[in-house]
Amino acid sequence: MTSHKPAENLLLSQVWHNVKQGLLTDAESLAGEITRTYPEFSSGWYAASFVASKLGKSADANLFIDKALARSSNNARFTLQKSLVLGSLGKTADAVTMAHSAAKQAPDDPDLLSEVGSFLSYCEHHDDAATVLRRAVDLSPNDARYLYNLAAVLRFNGSLEETEALYDKAISLAPHDYEAYYNRSELRQQARKNNHIDELEHHLAKYAKSWQDQMLLSYALAKEYEDIGLFDNSISHLGNGSRIRRGNMAYELESDLETIDQIIKTFDSEILHPTPTGFTSAEPIFIIGLPRTGTTLIERMLSSHTDVLSVGESNNFASELIRETRRISDDRVLTRDQLVKHSATVDFAALGESYINSTRPRSGEFSHFVDKLPLNFLYTGLIHLALPNAKIVHVIRHPMDTCYAIYKKLFRGAYPFSYDLEELGNYFLAYTDLMNHWHQMLPGRIFKIAYEDLIFEPRKQLGGLLEYCELDWQENCLNFQTNPQPTTTASASQVRQPIYTSSIGKWTNYRQALKPLEKILENAGIDIPT
Repeated sequence: MTSHKPAENLLLSQVWHNVKQGLLTDAESLAGEITRTYPEFSSGWYAASFVASKLGKSADANLFIDKALARSSNNARFTLQKSLVLGSLGKTADAVTMAHSAAKQAPDDPDLLSEVGSFLSYCEHHDDAATVLRRAVDLSPNDARYLYNLAAVLRFNGSLEETEALYDKAISLAPHDYEAYYNRSELRQQARKNNHIDELEHHLAKYAKSWQDQMLLSYALAKEYEDIGLFDNSISHLGNGSRIRRGNMAYELESDLETIDQIIKTFDSEILHPTPTGFTSAEPIFIIGLPRTGTTLIERMLSSHTDVLSVGESNNFASELIRETRRISDDRVLTRDQLVKHSATVDFAALGESYINSTRPRSGEFSHFVDKLPLNFLYTGLIHLALPNAKIVHVIRHPMDTCYAIYKKLFRGAYPFSYDLEELGNYFLAYTDLMNHWHQMLPGRIFKIAYEDLIFEPRKQLGGLLEYCELDWQENCLNFQTNPQPTTTASASQVRQPIYTSSIGKWTNYRQALKPLEKILENAGIDIPT
């Protein structure tokens, strides 16, 4: 590399200071000054690319990192940045290749290897991610960050005993990393003589100062108390954790309800009933509904079939829809209401084709792939129009079991309606209205399956599901717990077990605490079976 005068480095340090302070516009301006004044300074182009990425300017970020690499092609940090930019542009295969190149360029840098491993995991290359992360751990076995990252990937791959051991070691090295405590509690069914309750209670009482720490420990305690049957303790901690989470997020339920109402009004019989003119691929099987209803169980059963691959909880359909609507609206940023209205006027065949292309190269080697994003229920009408040969599987479950299972789960960035019982109840009603609309508008198009029926009659229900998906019967689908495919969903631990019935009726252990929710559903005419 060319040596540089102190002036470049001084400006560069100011860029990174601004980034650290969240002053991205200032950082962008300074980075631009560096690249104009010192165009051969590769680190300046790298900084410009990094800032552009943070600002969501992926095309600029790509241009800038190419200039950095043109001047310093063997810099692993630059190569990793190129990988991240390619990922943001939807070029996953190229991004993964670049990530591997970065790892080869810096085989003894545990920090960079850990970042590469985390990115590979994000790209759903979990086996490769585990290999890279193991190298980072080998290089620095007492760094809790690397242990934590490896544990997260091994959980997706189903190596649960090793995962717990890694979390134990990470916690011993970083005893106030409460994310690790929470994840460890989720790994298995806790037992009366083998749990972490005393440790969790101690930390909650003595050390948890931030709302994030208090929330994580509260959810962990709710999980472990429920596992050992101390339901009053469990619901008390769950109520505390959910109140903390809801109190620290900006969310307006009414906006979601208005969007669902607008979808119902927009996608009427006039739009849905003509013969679809979409893309003819029969590859996708969409599993839709609400989370925690058994969608992952059905995904695992289907992806155990030799003709089926799962692409997990993919945002691809929504992303391609937004891209198509922006294209026909001169790239304007649309409000939700405008997005719904414009979505009914897109080129449905183009939308379907762009969605299929967006799933490559992960899909394509099997005749079918499963897309298991529950919230795709919002786009059911569009899926029908864009992909008329796709299969759509709607999973339902007892209303109170559904809502309780959602309420007790810490989803982080998703499902913001889940942390308040009244909001949860009202969202459930809106979801029910929308799904009733889809079933009425598209009779016979959507396959409905109940979680409870699948649990009590797995062979019969699975047979009907496979027939709908035009798949032959395979016994493997009943032995889904041996499916080696990774899963990153909230049910990543449960799906490694055979079918169990213990989740059915679990809400009744908390009937009194859940009364406000039950009342909302009953007042709206929702049947609550006992």
